[in-house]
Amino acid sequence: MKKITLLLLVMGLAIISQAQTMFDKGVSGFSINAGIQESYWEDGFYAGLEYTYKGALDLSFEYGNFTYDRDNLEGAMWNGGSFPKVPKESVLAFGAEYWVLRTDPGSDRGVNVGIWAEYEMENYTDSKLLIPGDPGTEDMVEEWISGSAFAFGIDFSIDFAVKDGWRLQPYTWLGRVFATEKDKVNGADETDNFQGTGAGLGVILQKMLNNGSSVWLGTEWDMDNLENANDTSFEVTLGFNLGFAK
Repeated sequence: MKKITLLLLVMGLAIISQAQTMFDKGVSGFSINAGIQESYWEDGFYAGLEYTYKGALDLSFEYGNFTYDRDNLEGAMWNGGSFPKVPKESVLAFGAEYWVLRTDPGSDRGVNVGIWAEYEMENYTDSKLLIPGDPGTEDMVEEWISGSAFAFGIDFSIDFAVKDGWRLQPYTWLGRVFATEKDKVNGADETDNFQGTGAGLGVILQKMLNNGSSVWLGTEWDMDNLENANDTSFEVTLGFNLGFAK
């Protein structure tokens, strides 16, 4: 049977997007970031670490921890299901992105286009769902255990030189998602597969420092559509970039 999926795919995709293109073309370095997310289904925090090679190839790692809104989940159940506890989720994500187009440094306005891929793992706790059966039938106990997802897509951003040492970067991304969720129904293992799309819009304000490093603040609105589950979320991210000399 189809269920409301607890997959939180956009979290990792949003971090990959926000941590990118923040280094000039030809510059290698590390970026760390942390942020909060709010949505209809869940709220929480995340943090990430990324390495970029000459501003052309990025490798990233992210961790997120989220608490679901039990009332909203139960309100969406067509079968009267209820959660005895508030479901929670932890996420590990690994990503890579290659920038096929980067504008040379020093331009007042630059265009960036990248292609990315990500693999994500989710672990659920306190996710037991009690579903009352029809008269004369057994009640159902369903528990979400874990999930995984693979996604790929494209990034597009424009860099603007605002004033001395300040940059502004509006961006958008679009991706395709393939996900698997493992759960137990009355003690028996089950596996469900989902697929869908994700997309986001955001803007980053960056302050360049004298040593080539920078700090930045990003905000993003994004959504995902995985068959029978839709989610729209908002993130605020604070990051620090440590750049190396060319």
